[in-house]
Amino acid sequence: MDNLYFFFIGIDIHKIKDCGKVDFFNFFVETRIKTYKMRDFTPLWVLEELISERANLARWAVKNVVHMLENGATIPFIARYRKEQTHGMEVDKLREIKTLMEELK
Repeated sequence: MDNLYFFFIGIDIHKIKDCGKVDFFNFFVETRIKTYKMRDFTPLWVLEELISERANLARWAVKNVVHMLENGATIPFIARYRKEQTHGMEVDKLREIKTLMEELK
């Protein structure tokens, strides 16, 4: 993910409003191109909510699973000893949550 870059062109809107017409050459010269790495952005979604919608699971259970996975708990541990916090999720659903978590981060 560190090699992914986004390119944005920063535009000074006030200069465009003041001149009335847009001279494309000056418009291009006055723009600034900036590059940002993926880790410079914060996502526009709440991880637990998106996973619960995609996997069709209860939000509170997904939130608990995400919290436990982030704190180092393994899937077998969660499946066996934390059934009350996961609403009795099967191992396949826990793996699906972990996969979605890794994809969305």
